Amino acid sequence: HVAPDRGCAVTTATVVQIVDAIALRLAAITQDNGYATNAGARVHKGREHIGDDEFSAAAPDALTVLWDSEQKTSELVGCPTVNLAGDFAVVAWLMPTDTSASAAAIDAIVRDIKRALFRADADPTLKNITSGFEYVGAYMVPRLDGLRSARVALELHVTWRDALDNGA
Repeated sequence: HVAPDRGCAVTTATVVQIVDAIALRLAAITQDNGYATNAGARVHKGREHIGDDEFSAAAPDALTVLWDSEQKTSELVGCPTVNLAGDFAVVAWLMPTDTSASAAAIDAIVRDIKRALFRADADPTLKNITSGFEYVGAYMVPRLDGLRSARVALELHVTWRDALDNGA
């Protein structure tokens, strides 16, 4: 049930905090921290494209945190708070060395991302600002632009409560 508009607007501060908290957890993905990859060395927020020329032997992968700007109001508790749900994605960009290494590299980075996001001893910020954080699934994203790098996206469903501000 969505109540009629009372002049309140959803602030984006909490969305930014969620993206920042996801990025913080992803930044922990380094071999020094016990992960299989060093994908956490390059974490971007909101970036939708990484070109082949941005990869090197020293930086073979990168991660991007994206969020769906169409947040769905699940319940209007009344101004000044609202319960929201949104879909976020972590996109892993990989420059595989050959076809046989590609499946192993994709598997390793997907496992690292899941571990970083859901491990019990991860930074608590994400848990503290959300009421629900679920892994939906992962899928390969084909490169239609002819570049060699591979992409895999992990979908996340997040629920949270946000303060509304009527601009007063």
